[in-house]
Amino acid sequence: MVAETHYLQENFYDLLCNDPQVQEFFRNESIDGIWFFDPTSKEDIWVTVPFLKCLGYSALDFGGQVLKWNRIIDPTDSSFFYRLYANQLKAGIQTRLSDWVYLIHQNGSALPFSCKCILVDNSQKLLGIVKRIKTNTVFNTNKGINALELIELTNNFFLLNQQYQFEDFLSYEPLMHTLKESMIGKTFHQIGFPQDICNTIHEHLLKTKSTNSKQELDLMLTIENEETWFSLISSVWKKEHEAEKFMCIIQNKTKKHLEDLDNYKQFKALENSIDGVAFLSIEGFCTYVNHGFAKMMGQKIEDLIGIHWRKVLMANEVRKFDDEIIPSLYSKGMFLGTINGSRKNGEIFPVSISLTVTPDFGIICVLRDLSEIEHMRVEISEKDKLLLQFIKEVPSATYLVEESITGQISFGFESDDFKSNFNYLLDFEGRLSLEKLLMHMHPDDIPLLKEKKDASKIKVVAFSLEVRIKDNQNTYNWFKLKAQPVKLVDGSFKWYGTIEDISDKKMAQSQLLPLQEQVFNSESKYESLLSASELGGWEYNRNTNELWCSHGYFKILGLGEDYHAKWGNYKIKEVWEDLLHPDDLNKAKQHFAHYLTHLEGTYSQEFRMKHRNGSWVWISSRGKATIDPKTTLTNGILIGAHIDITDMKQSQMAEQINKQRYTALFSGAQDAIFIAEAATGILVDMNQQAEILLGYKREYLIGKHQTILHPEKELEAVQEKFKLLANSKEYQHVDSFIKQKTGNILPVTISAGPPFEVDGKIYAAAYFKDSTKITEAKFKIDSMENLLERAEGIANLGTEEIKMATGEHVWSDVFYTILGLKPKSISPKRELFVNLIHPDDKQKYIEWFVNAITKKDQMDAIEIRITSMDGINKHLLISGVNQLNEVGEIMSHFGVIKDISQITNTIIELQQQNKQLKEIAWSQSHLVRAPLSRLLGLTQVFKKGILNKEEEKEFLNHIHQTALELDLVITNIIYTANGIPSKLN
Repeated sequence: MVAETHYLQENFYDLLCNDPQVQEFFRNESIDGIWFFDPTSKEDIWVTVPFLKCLGYSALDFGGQVLKWNRIIDPTDSSFFYRLYANQLKAGIQTRLSDWVYLIHQNGSALPFSCKCILVDNSQKLLGIVKRIKTNTVFNTNKGINALELIELTNNFFLLNQQYQFEDFLSYEPLMHTLKESMIGKTFHQIGFPQDICNTIHEHLLKTKSTNSKQELDLMLTIENEETWFSLISSVWKKEHEAEKFMCIIQNKTKKHLEDLDNYKQFKALENSIDGVAFLSIEGFCTYVNHGFAKMMGQKIEDLIGIHWRKVLMANEVRKFDDEIIPSLYSKGMFLGTINGSRKNGEIFPVSISLTVTPDFGIICVLRDLSEIEHMRVEISEKDKLLLQFIKEVPSATYLVEESITGQISFGFESDDFKSNFNYLLDFEGRLSLEKLLMHMHPDDIPLLKEKKDASKIKVVAFSLEVRIKDNQNTYNWFKLKAQPVKLVDGSFKWYGTIEDISDKKMAQSQLLPLQEQVFNSESKYESLLSASELGGWEYNRNTNELWCSHGYFKILGLGEDYHAKWGNYKIKEVWEDLLHPDDLNKAKQHFAHYLTHLEGTYSQEFRMKHRNGSWVWISSRGKATIDPKTTLTNGILIGAHIDITDMKQSQMAEQINKQRYTALFSGAQDAIFIAEAATGILVDMNQQAEILLGYKREYLIGKHQTILHPEKELEAVQEKFKLLANSKEYQHVDSFIKQKTGNILPVTISAGPPFEVDGKIYAAAYFKDSTKITEAKFKIDSMENLLERAEGIANLGTEEIKMATGEHVWSDVFYTILGLKPKSISPKRELFVNLIHPDDKQKYIEWFVNAITKKDQMDAIEIRITSMDGINKHLLISGVNQLNEVGEIMSHFGVIKDISQITNTIIELQQQNKQLKEIAWSQSHLVRAPLSRLLGLTQVFKKGILNKEEEKEFLNHIHQTALELDLVITNIIYTANGIPSKLN
């Protein structure tokens, strides 16, 4: 009797399907188990089966998935779920509470679990998840630091002394100051690290000291109920006159660990895909194929890598690709259709092909072999005809059973022999009754018949079964049933079969069975077992140096046709040593010899052996020494088997390569990458650079609309830009702004290619490049150009650029002004400038210009005269320099023209004034000297006192007249110097 579904289970599935809050909660959490708690239901709690498995239980242990939660919770925390419910009510429905609890395992041990929960059903119930805490949690203790502050240790160098105490931090960040003070002088254990983690760190540091080289240690801590992966990198710090110390840095590797785990899952799925998957470069060369693709093409993976797609297609398919598929692919971004594929052996088969263009214009190709479907369609009608013909001609009883797509079974035909043998099973219409047949069949055979039938339907292969059916006297007789299934297009089945009475054979077999068991060859049993297991058996006798090998041993190496189908005695050198890979030969022989010396435990090693086609087959060889039953000692005989592990080895190597290749896809990108649903704009993935750009964690952004990335005032413009990118068939570039977690607004350049489809959904990928520096650089360039133009105007300085490749001339605005023209009024031409040069200076300029544009060195400046277009005579100073490319060739000539007319005119005027002053000084010096000499003579006589009063009056009159004469001479000199007419004239 089927138990009724508990109301909590029904309530949970209803919430899971219809409540967006519940869907978002589970989408963003890592889960080991789910629980559902109703406070009104006293001690009952509903849990999922994985929850029970975490604790070593099954649903049968509790009579279902509803249990008394006090059976699994630590008695010291018996009110945990009620306390969690009360705290969640206080926090409200928008808050996700997190706590930890010890749950009791089936073996009696208490295990720590992290719990997260939300309120549902109008806050009446509590729905949550549990996740096993795999290491001790770093808790907030009296002597330790806050657990979250441990994250701040990442990417900060610090020093440890020989006692593993924190001694100093090589960081000047203000945020680290308080943290540093709380840690100096303490060990890892004293700041809250679990003891087992501390022991591992100490061993790591000892290794660093003993090797005197950098060492790296990976460790995992559960901080605030979240698993966090770290890498501790240490080296020895040596400073003169001081003891050795350890310089360390802790790096948070959680994101990288989770990304590696996601990549591993994705590429395991890719590698194990039934469909063939290949990556093509933009040039069309194959860069990756999975096993399904190689198997479909009948080639090896290594033979396909590097081959152009044209080499694996027939000529008519190549034309189809060139004319139809490739143009359609690059216009729409994808293609879905069918082509004819060609295997290595020349076989042609129909293929469903899906092509997608990657952002770098490579191609992802997915193939599905349709040959089996086509064969099935053809064979169905042929089998119907053949089986009907078989029914008529076969001497035994035959039948046809029909099974609908709903599972209803009925007999569609029975031969006359069938009816005559089982007339007691016919109904009133003369048809075989299925109900009567099952009633007369032995009860133990009915489940076997159903099992055989169901297995045959899956593989669509014939089956046979020996069953017992009662006759009219209620005696069981043995019958052999055979049936061939044919699957119809609508999914129904037809079963064509025969039934044969084998009661006499069964009786004979029962009499011969003891004799058969004695005669049965043990060697054939052994060979059959090995063949069924696809193993290559071998047996080596150390005493006689004989090696016996099975047929499967050589079949693995492609040598099945060269060696006998039965066990045989061969030389070990011929069938083993000579076939070993040269790099594995010595190691394999030494390992085998070592085991033969001791014959203890299990012999096991891996090596490569040469296949008949020249390739190398990876072999796992395992064996064990046999024991003599009389002496209980090894008898020197070693029995073993070879296993072909080539596919596994190639898969491991390819998996490692692909893991490294695809890990770099997001993490190696320099720009922030966001992937969103094209139809809704919901973010589904992003790389680490995106987290750095915005300041948000990936988990916070996943599931939110892409408008969360932008400031509110930009949302309308952003919506239009997103539509442009989502509907574009080509790469687009748009400028926009993003809003960081800190509130800063940054300019970005967004680039995106055509949307792509994954599992029936259309996605758009966008690259966000921080254009802050570009914007600043443009502003600086514009400012510099503006300042340069203003400086040119102030200095009356013009510039000219001549591009040597094209002969194009570029004049600055000041250059036009110097020539008496309005800026940009006419096209720059050298002939125009040359025509303005003074005739006496024209030849000098032409010679200077020829040298200036041919020599790589800077030319000395020259001075020339021009008459500008507005009729003004000007003096110009011309200089120039050439720009060279990387091979030393002249790319451009830059000329600088300065108007020095004002300076030149000033110098001429000064020169004229100097000449005039010299002439005045020479011409007037004797006029000044004559009256001055007379004054000196008169005053000398007057001082001697030899003159009478009359003579003194006369002398004074002479002195006065001479002084007036001197004053007139000086005044005349001043007038002359200033261009005033002289009073003497």
